This record gives sequence, C-alpha cells and structure tokens, in this order.
Amino acid sequence: MQLTKLASVVALAASASAYKCKPDQVNCDGSEPAAPGLGTARVFNRCPYTVYMWSIVTALGCSPDEAIVLKPGESYSEGFRLPEGDIGVSIKISKTKQCKGVDINQLEYFINNKSEAYSSNYLDVSYVDCQGMDCPASNDGFYLKSGNAGGMYAANDVNEICPILSCSSAAECSTMAYVLPDDRQTKSCNIAADLDFYMCGSEAPGAEEPEPASSSQQVESSTPEPTSTVASSSEIKVVQEAAITPAAEEKPKVYNVKTEVVYVTEVAYVNAKRHAHGHVHKRFHA
Repeated sequence: MQLTKLASVVALAASASAYKCKPDQVNCDGSEPAAPGLGTARVFNRCPYTVYMWSIVTALGCSPDEAIVLKPGESYSEGFRLPEGDIGVSIKISKTKQCKGVDINQLEYFINNKSEAYSSNYLDVSYVDCQGMDCPASNDGFYLKSGNAGGMYAANDVNEICPILSCSSAAECSTMAYVLPDDRQTKSCNIAADLDFYMCGSEAPGAEEPEPASSSQQVESSTPEPTSTVASSSEIKVVQEAAITPAAEEKPKVYNVKTEVVYVTEVAYVNAKRHAHGHVHKRFHA
C-alpha cells in the first residue's frame, strides 16, 4: 500500500502543514498528541550515518528545509495520526536532504478506526522509491515490531497480524517490504499497538548482533557523537536500547519430515490484497 497520493498542485501549498516536527528535532512527539486510544510510531537510527526524515500525510515532495535530522543513536516518535480521507501517513527516510523519490525508504501506516469490522492499523515498509536499494535500512537491514510491550498484541502464525519483521540484507528485506507497487506486503495490528522501526541490523533492541559488514562508515562506539544539544534522559535510554552488539548463535533444529505427493491438474494464482482499505502503491514524485 502506498500511502502517499499523487494529488493536485494545490497539495504542495499545504505541504508545510503536513509536518509535525521541526528540523533537527529528535525524540519528537509531534505538534499534536495522539488521538485517544492510538499508539505511537517510533524510528530508531542504529545506522553509522545520519538520516533525514519527513512525516507526510497529503504533501507532494519533501522540503529539504523541513527535514528531521536523525543522527546515529537518536530516535523519532509521533503519536499515530488519523488519515486525511483515504490517505495515511508516510514517514520518508533518506541518506540526504534531497527527498528525490529515488533514494527513500518509507515506513507507512493507515489508521482505520471508522469500521468496526476492519478497525486496524494497516502498516508496511516500502522500497518503491528506493532505486538500486541504496537507501536507509535496505542493504543494512531492519527490525520492525508492531505490538505493545508484554505481548498484549502478539504476532499471529503467519506473521501478518502484529508482525515482527527482521532482515539483514537487501535481498532478504525485499521479501518483507514493498519493492513493486503491486506487491502484497501490507500487515496490520491493533490501533493501540505501537509501531517500532529499528534501522540497520536485524536484531531486536538489546539482542546481540554479529560483527558489522564493510560499510562506508564505521561505528566507533555504541555512544553517538556529541552534538550541540544536551540529550534528554529519554534520548539516552533509546541510545542504550539501540546499541549494536554481537548476536547469539542459534543451533540448527532437527525436524521429522513426512512427504506427501499431491497431483494438481490446474493452478491459478490470484494477487489478493490482505488490506481492507484497497490502497495500491504508486510511485512517489518529489
């Protein structure tokens, strides 16, 4: 589901009002609190490089002057915002201030609280506007969790309800995120469940990670470089949780395998959409 809509030029004039945080503002909760009963979207930068973010509802393009700067170890948060019509929220993430529609990763969510039958947060990660897969959390991997602490909203058997997604390479991440507009990667969870997106590294926060692969930049320590601003206590906590450490080795499991041969005379493939709101990915134009 592509939650950024190709709208008229009129939407450009209103783009400034679509941003909820000021430039360089970290650990941001947005200019408006979340509606009662709604969760929070959070982005954690575990990458060894700075990223630039734009949280957009109905805007075309991303203004470089309004980018949210997220340095290594910093985090961003916003209370879930309700959609405007049939358009949800797209948190666009880039390695540069130029949001060009060719090098951005998108964390998207759509809150449906009007229909009791389909009351859910429909969410996804999108690489549709990431040509060459050279955008944040593509080659570097990511860890996504949708659900509240304590297992109140746990993943189902097929990991499409309140999912936990984990990948460590572009090839692996492409199997659980949108790459083409008509892919089928929309998940859902309760509208009160938080959505956490950890960029770079496939491990859960606090888990151990393997030694990082070669990168254009190296992380010298688990503590981010000092900035001109004093980090808040909440920011320090996020940095500690997002620290990259060696991963525990898993032992291979042995399964009893039973083989059954089934003859099929005809197979029909249907590109079914699991999400209820019927959104289709469209390429983003900056």
